[in-house]
Amino acid sequence: LILDNLGLTVDNMMKMRSEGKDPLDVRVLDPGVGTGTFLTLYIQRIGEYLRKIYGGSIPPKDAEEALRKVVRNVVGFDVEVLALMTARANYLIALASAGLLPYKGGAIEIPIHMANSVVPAELMTSKVFVRDGTIEVVKIPTSICDCSEEKKCCFMLPARLVMRGSANDVLNEILNGLRKDLDYVRPRRALRDKFRLDDAEDEVLREFYEKLLELRRRGVDDVWIPVIKSYVLPILYKESFDYVIGNPPWLSFRYIADPSYQEIVKSTIKDVYSITEEEHLITQMEMAALFLARAVDYYAKDGGRVGFVMPKSIYSADQHHNIRVGATGAHIAFRKIIDCENVQPLFYVPAIAV
Repeated sequence: LILDNLGLTVDNMMKMRSEGKDPLDVRVLDPGVGTGTFLTLYIQRIGEYLRKIYGGSIPPKDAEEALRKVVRNVVGFDVEVLALMTARANYLIALASAGLLPYKGGAIEIPIHMANSVVPAELMTSKVFVRDGTIEVVKIPTSICDCSEEKKCCFMLPARLVMRGSANDVLNEILNGLRKDLDYVRPRRALRDKFRLDDAEDEVLREFYEKLLELRRRGVDDVWIPVIKSYVLPILYKESFDYVIGNPPWLSFRYIADPSYQEIVKSTIKDVYSITEEEHLITQMEMAALFLARAVDYYAKDGGRVGFVMPKSIYSADQHHNIRVGATGAHIAFRKIIDCENVQPLFYVPAIAV
């Protein structure tokens, strides 16, 4: 229903082709991909379109080119590992059902990424003192278990590298060094040369690297690079999608367990997007509302369109008043609302599509 209402249909793909445009250049994101339902349905439609224009059998060269475009342009994010694994498997199955997978010609990257869609790293910048001056950094909070006592560990990266989209490559270089159990002096030269680090940035990365190396040598699992990547990856996709689709999480703010993460989300709701400024309403806020604001403001191109399954409270509850009247920093404008309350079976609470 959402794909149809957005115009992501085989008929519209045919229309684009008749106008001299390639529908496979359309970029689509599901920022809370879950098991990958929306993306797999869309890829199946791409397969139907290709079979239609080629009369059933897709020529190998065209199939190879189509596959290359799909894995570049049809993207999903999530933070839950089991969801990522499931979505990647379903994405592969969809590529196979579309008749494209046999033409991969080698390894391909399935673009289902661990990424925090609503709290990217640029919302966590601050200045810290390093050596003889201050430097702007991105602080990424995590919880690590140290003996029997849980403590907060804040990883820091130079903000310049994050904002210019280089942090993902920096983290890959660091991961290579960690896997070889190298002291920082070995990867340091490559990092300085490749990313033109100044002394302050070098010092921040040294502390970051040595903290991770210490955790690794103590036998604490090394999941931190993927976790940190989940905050810095979204900046690579800023304002790059024609369509943002999906069924974002409906979790209410008050059920977020981590107090530090709750503070970041609260600041995003209140200070960045002005979804609501009233404290008593923030506790009632569903994360789906923040996903909607981020989709419109951060991921969609100018003129891009969003189609989400949402709790019906978006339509009526006080905490979503600013969204309904277009008074948020995300400039949301509802084009169509579809009431799904009488659709059975669906969800335990009333739902709408927007």
